[in-house]
Amino acid sequence: MTELVIENGFATVITVLVSGALGFFFSQAKRLGKRERAEREILKAIARKEIMDAHERYVVKKERMSVERYHEMERICSAYTDLGGNGSAKPLIADLLAVHPYVITE
Repeated sequence: MTELVIENGFATVITVLVSGALGFFFSQAKRLGKRERAEREILKAIARKEIMDAHERYVVKKERMSVERYHEMERICSAYTDLGGNGSAKPLIADLLAVHPYVITE
């Protein structure tokens, strides 16, 4: 009888420890997921702002865009799309990537 009580007590302790550990790990995973989502949203906002500023500068104001800047904008636009940009910048991206870059030697 004493052995049965000890075994049941041991099983209860193990169950409590495993449950606590699992709860801790799930809460950590949830917190990291929230942080990653927040970082992704910040990066999308920064990329969208960069796209909007570049559109204003190179499409609306018709300033000359260097080849290096053009390739940089291609990477930013691609990253914005990969991050799940909601499509509000798609027309701006199309206009921006239609601009012909210049080799600027000044």
